Amino acid sequence: MELTDFSVFYSQGLADSIAAEMKDGKSEVVCDAGALVKISKDRQGVITREVLTKKWTDWVDYWAVDWDFKDDTFHNQWQSYRTRKNLKLELSVSHEYVEPGKYVVVVKVIDILGNDTTKTLQVEIK
Repeated sequence: MELTDFSVFYSQGLADSIAAEMKDGKSEVVCDAGALVKISKDRQGVITREVLTKKWTDWVDYWAVDWDFKDDTFHNQWQSYRTRKNLKLELSVSHEYVEPGKYVVVVKVIDILGNDTTKTLQVEIK
């Protein structure tokens, strides 16, 4: 299993109005057109924007796999997550089934804003 892409389309649509209303010497982080952007206004009133999410993996906080999903309860049978001390995220994992059969695999991705995305896959092991 490999996590190869993750897209977000969040946009508060408020970046320009936040920047205009911001007091000098302050900064805020906003979601604008699918990117987290730090908007800063220096003491002279000059506004700068810094994109904080430069690649798709910057959005992923945590992802997990349930290799044999059977009911309404997701079981974290494997997971990879980032911490402040370790920002590395594992993007692939392998699993070996002991018994042949049909399995339902569920993958959950939690983004840095806490939103949950779930993908369900059907696999058959012969």
